[in-house]
Amino acid sequence: MAISVIIPAAGSSRVNKNLPISMIEIGDITLLQRQMFVINRFLKTNYEIIVVSGHQIEKQEKYPNVKFIEYDSYHTGNVAGSIKIGLDASKYRNVLIVYGDLFLDSNVLQEGMTSSSLVIDNGCFEQQSVGVIVGDQHIENMHYGLTPKWCQIAFFNKKELLELEDILETDKNHERYFLFEIINRIISYGGRFIPYYSRGTCVDIDSSSSLKKIKRDFNEHSWDLGRHTE
Repeated sequence: MAISVIIPAAGSSRVNKNLPISMIEIGDITLLQRQMFVINRFLKTNYEIIVVSGHQIEKQEKYPNVKFIEYDSYHTGNVAGSIKIGLDASKYRNVLIVYGDLFLDSNVLQEGMTSSSLVIDNGCFEQQSVGVIVGDQHIENMHYGLTPKWCQIAFFNKKELLELEDILETDKNHERYFLFEIINRIISYGGRFIPYYSRGTCVDIDSSSSLKKIKRDFNEHSWDLGRHTE
């Protein structure tokens, strides 16, 4: 199965406003380098990576076989604007969206993601983060404060991908939306997302406290390019 991986990373970081989000370093490698390692381990072949950049784009380090696209309206838009630009540049009909400020270990993504899915956290996200209501083997709703938490990783194909593209194309206000708001709309239209339970560590690096925590954990354990061993 060929997959387009879209990494929306256009906004400014609360951790370091002098760098693009994806250039934040943990353990001497950037978040993007770590994500690339995890994605390669998960998908292995037949995929493309599209990074949507904006803030401090001139400092964005480029990598072979990664497509970098600039989102000019990042300072007024939201993540949905970045995703639309990434989708417009993608070439495959299976799309994996991974937020650009995520620290991942290699166990976050495993085999078995073939239908539209949301990656569910194993306890690393904060209480106020967006969570999900899981019904009969599918996601019923998403909102702040729910448990379990959403890892800010989503896989779209078939009907759900078509609905995502339609909303981003026809809704003139699409740039204002968070992705979870769009997913809720897709669910209300009859879309179906499977909960994909993460076996690894996924942390949203959205504050200095979250960065300090993951760096402390990094020092306490052995994190070798995403492999976490006690």
